[in-house]
Amino acid sequence: TMILSEMNPEGSFGEVAETMFAPLPQEPFWDRRQRFETPDGDFFDVDFKDTLNGTPDGPSRVLVIMTHGLESSSASPLNIETALAFSSSGMDVACINFRGCSGEPNRTWRCYNLGFTEDIRQLLEEMSFGNRRHIYLCGFSLGANVVLKLLGELGSDAKRLNVHGAAVSCAPFDCVQSREMLNKPGINSLLYR
Repeated sequence: TMILSEMNPEGSFGEVAETMFAPLPQEPFWDRRQRFETPDGDFFDVDFKDTLNGTPDGPSRVLVIMTHGLESSSASPLNIETALAFSSSGMDVACINFRGCSGEPNRTWRCYNLGFTEDIRQLLEEMSFGNRRHIYLCGFSLGANVVLKLLGELGSDAKRLNVHGAAVSCAPFDCVQSREMLNKPGINSLLYR
């Protein structure tokens, strides 16, 4: 356990190992990609997996909005496996690719970080507009922190946006310690530099 905790301060060695050693999908997983233009002149891309259960505006429909971790994207095996589990349970999935993570350079220098919630808030506003389906948020690592921060910012306004719950994994609660561990020699410095 000492080695694992030194490799990743948040205990998410499995996430790192899974990303490094899992086989890549043989064919495209996501059904479609949509680009969202942002008020600051930039964009972010969202990949969707649609289950086609029920009617588009029916109350039984569920949308899960997923966020990824540092240096990741919707193409990571972790996100694909999680989206597959949600989809197999009859839920639609939207996985946001944070700025600079969708395979195309962004237009501005602004990029994602632990506290950058503007893009996911914009996505949530657009996905909930005129829609009655329940929305759930799901985040991994850095994306988990983004989800938690967003929920704190929304407060009771989350209900207006049809947010009915959230699940996060490996949120880096201690950002200073996480930064120090990422900068130490070893596997983290190899993965994140």
